[in-house]
Amino acid sequence: SPSQLAQARSALDALEARLEQARDAVASSRVTTPIRGSIAEKSPNLVIGDLLQPGQQIARIIDLNDLRITLPVGQSQVFFIRDGYRAEVRVDAPSGAVTAQGVVTAVSAGSDRRTGSWNVIIDFPNPAPGVIRAGMTADIVIFHEDAPLMTVVPISSLVFREGRTWVFTVQDGTAVLIEIDIIDQYGELAAVTPMDHTINLLDLSVLVSGLSRIQSGDPAVTGTR
Repeated sequence: SPSQLAQARSALDALEARLEQARDAVASSRVTTPIRGSIAEKSPNLVIGDLLQPGQQIARIIDLNDLRITLPVGQSQVFFIRDGYRAEVRVDAPSGAVTAQGVVTAVSAGSDRRTGSWNVIIDFPNPAPGVIRAGMTADIVIFHEDAPLMTVVPISSLVFREGRTWVFTVQDGTAVLIEIDIIDQYGELAAVTPMDHTINLLDLSVLVSGLSRIQSGDPAVTGTR
């Protein structure tokens, strides 16, 4: 009947209006990220057609052009690290080591309650975005810009006699025993200073083998093999 036809047309108009509103809502909706980058991972339960809520996190975005490292350090190290210090980042890759220059951008004010260490944040531009990815292992060197220059010798060159520490240097073909003070250790190296501050160790070679049999004044030569 005309009445039923009019009701059907009215219902159709209402449905078309709702469809147009839905199309406008879809057209004005955007999934955005706070930074530009590539998708590193997304929610495994996310499928096409899911309803998203504002502010819902659905993926992790990585900017491969600029990377960040969070480095835990101990109490003996955190004293010497400041914001703005230069850092060198080295990543070993099958094609060869990749080195990047970074900077310390933050040092945590307090230690982590779980580990007891302090977090140091280093930001650096990625020199090889096609090679270096987020999550890779890296070697970090932070340069203490205000630290004095120290003489560094191998731990194997240290001689302990009579409760004191010495090194054998080679001067004019002769082994000369010099008493030193150990300032700090870095793996297999030790930063040292001579007890006699008039001695300059920078231009001298030190012996690293046969130290138990050598006496000061014995002939000695240095060389490579």
